[in-house]
Amino acid sequence: MGTLSIGDLGADPIPTVRAWLAEAETHIGADFNSMVLATVDGQGRPSTRNVLLREVDSTDRFWFFTNRSSHKGRDIASNSAVSLLFSWLPIHRQIRVDGVAEELDDVLSDEYFYSRPRDSQVAAWASEQSSVLASRSELLDEVRRRTAEFEGREVRGPRIGVATR
Repeated sequence: MGTLSIGDLGADPIPTVRAWLAEAETHIGADFNSMVLATVDGQGRPSTRNVLLREVDSTDRFWFFTNRSSHKGRDIASNSAVSLLFSWLPIHRQIRVDGVAEELDDVLSDEYFYSRPRDSQVAAWASEQSSVLASRSELLDEVRRRTAEFEGREVRGPRIGVATR
């Protein structure tokens, strides 16, 4: 992919982030926006997992969505310092973003939730993120139960929005 020197980068890193995201989308395709999210819980224990970047907004915040009651949501509530890592190994690029996570307002969370396919909305209620299931059939039973519960009516969204500055 070539070389990179400090002279190739401007004082503002966001244009480079946007360019590399576009390059990753072109060369990697699906899940080019996957990033590792690192959080730390209230006892100082670190945790990482993959999430999807949904947007880099006009104020340079990196948006991702998670259920606020999930493991990562609880970590962020107790310690808002986070780190993001984009690792695009096929194109020899990586970016680390350290910052503070902030909850998005409920209107933005709802907009995202309602943009998802209905099956995905129901699944958000059926799956208690970060909890251990006895079996796959337990999850499928809960999906069926929630599908019946929401039959003929709107699926209300759990609070899920987070942005990192």
